[in-house]
Amino acid sequence: MQLNYYLIKHNHGGRLWSQGGPQGLWTWADFIVMLKNQLYSRYHHKIKEQEFLALSQGDISMLECKRRFHDLSMFVPHHVPTK
Repeated sequence: MQLNYYLIKHNHGGRLWSQGGPQGLWTWADFIVMLKNQLYSRYHHKIKEQEFLALSQGDISMLECKRRFHDLSMFVPHHVPTK
């Protein structure tokens, strides 16, 4: 979290946002994915992808499962088509 705070405090997140996405337009989801790609290593992405693929409700509540799905899906947008 300290790294996230540093990057946002020193406007690296703002610079990334101002670069724009396809045709200069970003959705919030696009921005979050790009920011996470900048902040986390490939190894970390691989671990999160494995967690996402192994996710099951098991003994956790539906709300907790939904939260984990959402959090992990940001690391694997290719597994969660939005269109």
